[in-house]
Amino acid sequence: MNAQTAWLPSGAWSGLEQAPPPGPDVPVVVGFDGSFANDSTALVGCTIEDVPRIWLIKAWERPPGDRDEWRVPISEVEHEVFTLAGRYNLVELACDPYRWSRELENWAAAGLPVTEYATASAARTVPATAKFYDAVLSGGIKHDHNPTLARHLDNCIVRTDRLGPRVTKEHKNSPRKIDAAICALIAFDRATARREEPVKPPEVAFFA
Repeated sequence: MNAQTAWLPSGAWSGLEQAPPPGPDVPVVVGFDGSFANDSTALVGCTIEDVPRIWLIKAWERPPGDRDEWRVPISEVEHEVFTLAGRYNLVELACDPYRWSRELENWAAAGLPVTEYATASAARTVPATAKFYDAVLSGGIKHDHNPTLARHLDNCIVRTDRLGPRVTKEHKNSPRKIDAAICALIAFDRATARREEPVKPPEVAFFA
């Protein structure tokens, strides 16, 4: 990918301050973006702090060189999700519902603070893209320097249409995955929204 299409400037993410995941006293939002087969699936956390900390919780993706019919291990994903509340002060689990509506329903029924975050909505992703970009360039984010998350961010390009600029893959079938980056975008957007409007509760998803 060349510098003209990459979303973040070279070195911008790696140059940010390194910080470990938070302890159980710090409120956090976790972003989730799921897939079924070819794309990857990830969970990324973000603290609700003046300078938020972002860290990769877990990612599942096809092993390099694996040409078999690899599938996301849904049971492993669900196990990881169900441990979140016991490991963190989880105030919101913001999830892209595409292809995972049944699982989201189960998580909400189990008492997890699930909200829907449709990444296909330009009304959400255009301002979220700008907010994340500005925070990176101004040094307003700390992170764990996880190489998988860094790789997914490096794989992002920015595409602009009549609705505005937002991040995407270089093309639909690209092997360069961005799912962990999308999770970071979701988590940061919701964590900063909750920090800025602490009295406003999240719109918890209810499933028919």
